[in-house]
Amino acid sequence: MSITAQAIEPRREPAPTAPRDRAVVPVQRDQGSVDPVDAQLATLEARLLGEVEGNAMASMQVRFHLAAARRRFADARIREFLPILVEREVRRGMRTGAQPR
Repeated sequence: MSITAQAIEPRREPAPTAPRDRAVVPVQRDQGSVDPVDAQLATLEARLLGEVEGNAMASMQVRFHLAAARRRFADARIREFLPILVEREVRRGMRTGAQPR
């Protein structure tokens, strides 16, 4: 293919996907590997729910604040610190009773 043809033909790239709400289950990547940040977030959720075990209202609040924090940071380019940031948001929301941002 000539340079002219390459310049005229549009690139065929996959369509961009909309950001998705992260599932509780860690996302599996190629060849069965698991995203370490998703695994840490799943562990964080289990730990936070374990702290309020037996209290249905508190469990609902943890899930509510956790989902809100995940949505807030869904478009983060650097994901390594997400577990810390999400935990702070959830604990702040639980402590103050504040509505998620």
